[in-house]
Amino acid sequence: MNTSEEDAKRLIELLSKGWDGCLTESDNAEIDAFLRRHGPEAGELLLNASTLHLELGKHVAATQLFEKVMTNLASAESAKRLAHREASSERKPQAASARRSLLPTLSGQSGVIAALAAALLVAVGLNFVDWRPRQSEVIQTPPRVSRLLRPSKPVANLVAVHQAVWAEGSEVELGQTLPEKQRLELLSGSAQLSMACGADIVLQAPCAVTLVSNDYAKLESGKLTAQAAEWATGFSITCNDLRVTDLGTRFALSADDKGIVEAHVLEGSVLAEALKERLPQPSSMLLKSGQAIRVDGLRSEVNLIAARRNDFVDKLEQFRPLRPISIWNTGVGSELGSDDPHWRITAGSDEFGPYPRQATITDADTGSYKDNRPDVSQWISVSPTSFPGAPPESVHTYETTFDLTGYDIDTVYMVGYFLVDDAINELRINGHPVKYQRWVTTWDVFDFKSFHPIEIVDHFVPGENVVSIDVFNSPSRPEFQGQHNPTALRVEWQAFGCTLGN
Repeated sequence: MNTSEEDAKRLIELLSKGWDGCLTESDNAEIDAFLRRHGPEAGELLLNASTLHLELGKHVAATQLFEKVMTNLASAESAKRLAHREASSERKPQAASARRSLLPTLSGQSGVIAALAAALLVAVGLNFVDWRPRQSEVIQTPPRVSRLLRPSKPVANLVAVHQAVWAEGSEVELGQTLPEKQRLELLSGSAQLSMACGADIVLQAPCAVTLVSNDYAKLESGKLTAQAAEWATGFSITCNDLRVTDLGTRFALSADDKGIVEAHVLEGSVLAEALKERLPQPSSMLLKSGQAIRVDGLRSEVNLIAARRNDFVDKLEQFRPLRPISIWNTGVGSELGSDDPHWRITAGSDEFGPYPRQATITDADTGSYKDNRPDVSQWISVSPTSFPGAPPESVHTYETTFDLTGYDIDTVYMVGYFLVDDAINELRINGHPVKYQRWVTTWDVFDFKSFHPIEIVDHFVPGENVVSIDVFNSPSRPEFQGQHNPTALRVEWQAFGCTLGN
């Protein structure tokens, strides 16, 4: 085809808008001009794009397990939220209707487009249905803009390498903990990563991948094999025009320099979803062991093929998946003014005793404290209001517990993210001080927006563990030196480790 890649991409972008019902008159005119300019080649491209969408929709309609699969995924995500192991940053694939719109909504102003659409209907001879929900069924949720700054969280460990050579700027060491958004480019050899969610990835060079979050990675090029533990349902990898979501337990993904992506199910099943960066509106299909899908976004082609095990690492020689550790962020699931059932104050100024007592969810969205989010974390303190606060130079000790029963404590890694008014005098794990760089907020120098990370890597014990935090309340401005002033704490966690017996 003489049509340039840029022109082809633009046409598919316009078609995608048509599938979404967002095509404007100017878009129609642009498509019409494209078709007239390129003639039969452009018509073939449009037909291929539409056929691809039809084929994906047909495969979806053929699998009655789709709704059940998505329900299971939603249940798994709900369980994760209840455990509050992590504040979600990246969105997971959401449950969707199995029915898909299979033809772009094109204006009757374009005779060329109308003729092609009619020919496509006759040629394919399928029944078309509209998948879009009624407006009354859509819950409109305004976007939340966070005013808080969170550093990158650790999301993976490098656990094995074989003759690995990394590109400049992408070098990592065996055993290194890797943060979210980390890009890795492997020039030769192989490397195995353990994701915090419980999935392992083996990269086969040449390969480039980005670790987006705990349970989400992007393959840019090359080959990889992913294996997930039973608790890692929902782990997904995207590549160009395809998203693959693991449903248990092992699959492979490849992308060549021509933009062709393949997903191969080696064991268990996956949910494969065509994305809409280039393709028409997304469609999904369930693939089982021995099946594979081949997607060419530029040519708008999709084919079901047999899995080629010999092209990939079929089985992982070493598989000790990480498992998230349940530890409560401050204020999760509680209302303003109520007690936090998971955090208590064990010592402090006399007027707020006797101790121990539960910490209290204190007000946010004040001049200083920002963005209380019961689904993520909230500020806690000795009282439900910021003012009048606590005595100057008082120290209050906050504690929470978590359970490491079943974990190999030598593999446990934790990092806490702290906002504090005014300083942490000491942080302890099971009575042992944790090393960190102390910071202090004062009446004239303070920052209640930037979370400060503190790593905890040792002194864990089997069973119940205790984290203790001594929060210091510094004096207020000089003219109010002896008066009470606000004090509070906010903590978010990231924690994982290997379980015993793996």
